[in-house]
Amino acid sequence: MCHFSVNTQKTCFNIFLVGLCLLLFSASLHAEIYRWTDKNGRVHFTDKKTASIHADNVSEDYKVKDPFTISITGKQYHIPLKTKGVIRSSVLKMAAILSNKLAIQYKDNAHINVIIFGDEKSYFAYGGKKGTGGFYSQKKNEAVIKQSYNVDATLNTVIHETSHLLISYNYGHVPRWLDEGLAEYFEGMRLSFSSVEIPSNVRWHKNLKQQLLSNRLYSLKDYVSLTPRDWVAYDNANDNLGYAYGWSIISFLMSSDKGQHTLKQ
Repeated sequence: MCHFSVNTQKTCFNIFLVGLCLLLFSASLHAEIYRWTDKNGRVHFTDKKTASIHADNVSEDYKVKDPFTISITGKQYHIPLKTKGVIRSSVLKMAAILSNKLAIQYKDNAHINVIIFGDEKSYFAYGGKKGTGGFYSQKKNEAVIKQSYNVDATLNTVIHETSHLLISYNYGHVPRWLDEGLAEYFEGMRLSFSSVEIPSNVRWHKNLKQQLLSNRLYSLKDYVSLTPRDWVAYDNANDNLGYAYGWSIISFLMSSDKGQHTLKQ
């Protein structure tokens, strides 16, 4: 049972508690939300109604229609409830940004499966390749992840691979620079209540600067014209420059309304 109280003298703290409680409620499709007030005037929210207390069912007031459903499964890996909540919230926030800024739409009854493997052997047996931390399957609507060295790094890979899935829902296969650029742009995003922070990628910034100084940076026209095979060769030969270049283009375009409109077109 989830149960938190709300005291009007501690507004910010209570917003956090209610937000957290609603996040936990959202994990269950059939959860009910009840509100009641005690003799001291404190408002309580709970997911179970008690016969001895008069409580109002306020489920409809807090019901949010998500654009798709998400299942998060661990294989040889236990995923804490809190981590599942962060993953779900991050993917939905990314989906909202893609929809709002780039007009990405999602099919009715769309569903995403996030599978996180705790050991390499099982990950490789499922289809993962050596040297990779994850992959996605458009056919199965799956983002398959290999557990990384810490939770943040694992979350980065989840966001990266689900970005590919969300783009594929609308457009199928897109140019490699665009697909990987968007995935790299969102990868480091972090939520703070209702806001989101998308920081600059220090590694890619440094890589691009070094390549520019050594005169190994392709022109923008040549880069966006690369075939998928040539993109991979360019990336492998230049210390992941394909990813870095794609990230820089998307970061630039997403930084202004004009850029977002250009990207959407």
